[in-house]
Parts: sequence; C-alpha cells; structure tokens
Amino acid sequence: MKSRILIFVLLATFACKNDDEPVADDPEIFATRFFEEAAKRGITVPSQASIPITFVAGATIAPSAGSSTLDPPTVKISKEYWDSATPSHRELLIFHELGHAALRRIHCDERLPNCEYKSIMFHGTDWVYNEEGEKRDWYFDELFDPSTPYPAWGGTVPTIHTELPLGMIEEKAEWEYHVESGATQTGTKDEDILVSGEHSLAMHGATAGSGVAYWYLPKLLNTNDIPVGSTLTVSVKVKTNSLTGNGVWIWVLADPNVESGYSVTSDVYRIVKGTNDWIEISQKLHCYPGTHPNIMLFLGIDGTGTGDVWFDEIKVGYDH
Repeated sequence: MKSRILIFVLLATFACKNDDEPVADDPEIFATRFFEEAAKRGITVPSQASIPITFVAGATIAPSAGSSTLDPPTVKISKEYWDSATPSHRELLIFHELGHAALRRIHCDERLPNCEYKSIMFHGTDWVYNEEGEKRDWYFDELFDPSTPYPAWGGTVPTIHTELPLGMIEEKAEWEYHVESGATQTGTKDEDILVSGEHSLAMHGATAGSGVAYWYLPKLLNTNDIPVGSTLTVSVKVKTNSLTGNGVWIWVLADPNVESGYSVTSDVYRIVKGTNDWIEISQKLHCYPGTHPNIMLFLGIDGTGTGDVWFDEIKVGYDH
C-alpha cells in the first residue's frame, strides 16, 4: 500500500548552466521570471543563485521532462525536451520544478469545477494556459498561494450535497493507526472525548519526531454511486489541544492498485493546529473521474509536531 509519506518524498517527475549572459533558450531567463513573481507577492524563497538548474540526458529522468530535489534545492531538465519545447512550455516546466525546489510544493492533480487543472503542479507536461492572459495570471497566483479562490472561468461549484451510506467509515473499529519515518505520536480510540458514537480517533504527541502519523481505513471504499463529473467530498470533525507542526490533514487516495490514480490532501489549504474545540474540515475532489470506483481515506498529522488531536463524524459524499 502506498503511504502518504511517499507523496512528500517522491519529487517532481517532469545546458549546462554557465555564467555567461542568458540567451533566449537559457532556463535562467524563466527562473528569473519565477523569482520576480515571488517577490511581487511577498513570498520568501531561497535565492535564485542557490538553486542550480542543469541539463541532463532525457533518459536519466525519463519519462519526465524535469526533476527536482529539496535539500539542497536543485532542478534538472531533460535537454531533449527543452530543445523541442515552446517558450511557454519551457516557462511552465521551470515554474513547476521551482514550485517543488523553492516553494516545497508537492504534486497536485486536483481539478477545477470545469475539469481543468487546478494547478501547474500536476503530474505530466499537459498545457494549461496561454502565454499571456487571465489563466496564466491565475495559475501563477495559485502556485504561490494554493488557497487562491477559484477563477470565474473555472466553472461553478456544485451546491447540492448527497451523503453516501458507507457505515464502515463511522465504525471506528475498522480504522487502523500507523506511524512512519520517526513519528512518535500514539493513537487511541477515545471513549471520553467525542462528538457522537462510541469513541473518536485520537492522536497524542508528547515529543517531536519526524515523518507522519495517521489513522486510515485499510478497506477500499466503493464510490460507484458518485456521478462522473460531480465533486467528491470528505468531511470530518476535529478537536485539537496545543497541536504544533503543520497541523491536521485529510488525504483521499484512489485505489493504489489501479494505474493513473489521483490523490488530494487538505493541509495546503487550511492549517488546523493550536487549540480548537470541535470544528469541521473537508477535502473536495472536483470533476470526479469515475475511473477509480474505490478510494482510501487517511486522517493524520505531521510527525514533527506535538499535542493532541481527535477525529469524529467522518463522512463521504458528493456535490452535484
């Protein structure tokens, strides 16, 4: 089973740099544009000089057009792809890879309500905007702030909600607890602190570690009843006590046994930490593809944090 931590350690799957004045096909021209856009928005990123961009043989990173690392931040570009790409595709590639290396963003395969990509951080090399215009401007805004409101051209958000009768979601006995890569939190099924039912799913961390800790359903949830093109929604009520780190997250993963799946995670949109009484958070997947009738659910926190969190009243449904 694929685990959430892999999403954070698997890096982008998408010459030689010199000290001469940049020319039209030099990646540094597009990198300079990226850092100018960051400065316009007051976003703090590493210096351009600290992130080397180098050409490599395409076969070394195939089937991707580029790859990147975080520590230290670096970017590698397929020379073959670069030589055949248009200026707009080159810009998209550099902004995507620097989205990883400079902004530390993970891949985002979400869609807008009209089924267009929500972000240039998607897997692959599809095209999403013209060289100039409102789409390009909006995708730049979203790159530097994933919580940017949907654009007017992105379609209408559905308003009618239907819950799926998936009783096993609320049956806490079905959920299992797991820690990875140095996380030290403990997981319990709490009979005292809850909203409804017999118990909540709790996590407690006295000391900071690393990695991630999470509750998950080991069984696949069947979503055949969700109409293609609607919006899959997962909601949960959360209570926190002195929670530090990167906060709470919901992760929705398509059946990992089926190729070309999807996953969406909530922590880049709303950070829930500190001390909060019961509040509801949710994650949406617009333009449900219908090609993956089963999903997995994960509820977790960053292993570097401390404090307590409780999850209760977990629901799956769709908006249409």
